[in-house]
Amino acid sequence: MKDGTPDGAVMGRPTDYNDDLIDDICLRIADGRSVNSICNDADMPSKAIIYRWLDKYPEFVDKYQRAMKQREEFHFDEMLDIADDVLPETAEVARAKLRIDTRKWVLSRMNPKKYGDKADGSEADDDTAQPIEVIVNVRDARKPDA
Repeated sequence: MKDGTPDGAVMGRPTDYNDDLIDDICLRIADGRSVNSICNDADMPSKAIIYRWLDKYPEFVDKYQRAMKQREEFHFDEMLDIADDVLPETAEVARAKLRIDTRKWVLSRMNPKKYGDKADGSEADDDTAQPIEVIVNVRDARKPDA
């Protein structure tokens, strides 16, 4: 026993790069979480470590970029769920609108050529890239359509 911990026990955040940890980080990103949020978990490394690994390991960069794209899709789908599940009471509608508007803003910053308000040819991979417009129609789910 050393410093009150059993021999072989690991204390603190992980700092050793390994594929399982990288896969876990990327899975959490793909599930919609930010790097800041992930780094608040006790079993995750600090942001400084993650960013150092991104500079050092090209295979991590590839996985990270794929996870970031998946996170975009997660947030896009989440906006649809929020809009579909909102009840027509004023506070719920306002809260749902705020949640959707926040996600739209974040998506427009994550991928402006796909989710931005204006098409910017300087960032587009091709001439067909167009921004996606999200329109939210709120209806009372308790009343049948007229």
